Amino acid sequence: MHVSIQVTARFETPFHIGGGVTGESATIKPLLKDGLGRPYLPGSALKGVLRHEAERVVRALAGENAACRAPRAETMCPQRPRFGEFCPVCRTFGSPARPSPFHFGDLRADVADAETVASTALRYGVGVSRYRGAAAENLLYVTEIVSTAPMIPLSGIIEGDVPEEEGNGPLALLLVAINALQMLGGGRSRGLGWLNLEVTAPPLTPAQTREELRRWLSIND
Repeated sequence: MHVSIQVTARFETPFHIGGGVTGESATIKPLLKDGLGRPYLPGSALKGVLRHEAERVVRALAGENAACRAPRAETMCPQRPRFGEFCPVCRTFGSPARPSPFHFGDLRADVADAETVASTALRYGVGVSRYRGAAAENLLYVTEIVSTAPMIPLSGIIEGDVPEEEGNGPLALLLVAINALQMLGGGRSRGLGWLNLEVTAPPLTPAQTREELRRWLSIND
């Protein structure tokens, strides 16, 4: 079964999608940008945060042992099998021994005004010593953020071919994870990255999604 869905991230607050660190003390955190200076969200990063949400959902519905423990290969399927050889999360997002049926494309801005897309700001902060519970000495850092977040939706495509024997289970888990995601990127403890992740013309209704996921996880009322 071929699946193709368009996903759009609409940020409600400024956000930071990291592009590594610079500076001798690693205190400058720039945004990840494309060749034209526009911030974007890599598909691999989107896949990672959605997998985390999917793990939470599966454990909440089917029990703590219903999903393996990513990202360490030795604690993931098939080394730690659940639901047969691979757990529902690995059957949806893949594992070192099994590819995901879905390809996660980059989410990019589709805004005519290039200056708006590339507009960023700097946010300053002070590191905190977890041991002392106070500001750490000589630990001032700078984070580059997209300050015009509400004006810059990021869109991309998730597509793939789900094996017929899986039915709509992986698709249902993917849609639930998309709906559950509320924050993304760095600086979330400081209020950055709040968003709505939307699917254009979802292939399953909310009721169908819930039913398909419960059936796939073998959950009875």
